[in-house]
Amino acid sequence: EKLEGSDITMSVKIYIPSPPPGIKCSYIGRLIGPNGITIRELQLETRCHIAVRGKGSIKDNKLFRKMRHKPGFGHLREDTHVLIEAKATTRAECRSLIEKAKKRISDMFTPEFDSLKREQLIHLAMLNGTYRQNGTGSTPKSP
Repeated sequence: EKLEGSDITMSVKIYIPSPPPGIKCSYIGRLIGPNGITIRELQLETRCHIAVRGKGSIKDNKLFRKMRHKPGFGHLREDTHVLIEAKATTRAECRSLIEKAKKRISDMFTPEFDSLKREQLIHLAMLNGTYRQNGTGSTPKSP
């Protein structure tokens, strides 16, 4: 299934759901994480390129309106989604990488997935220098 020394690239879109009624959360924020750390770690772990695309993927409304009609930005007319791209030497390996990424991302879209949110809040507090271990003391914990 290998093509003469070239890699195979496969991609898939996962549309970002709306949170259930009464639950306030940002799935895009969960996926990206503080300073983009969560999405970068996910890309390293899954060996896939992962990007948020579609409406809502550009925060600045002025920039969104300007870019949505430009070549290469057609995705801005689609619903918000995650684009997963895998590159490997076989189709089977690409499918395996994509399935792993899809599973991890789907887990993030489960509001009960609070351990991720907790890790992200701790990381953000550490970046801001406001993290207090076990809620005691006033000295920020070093990263």
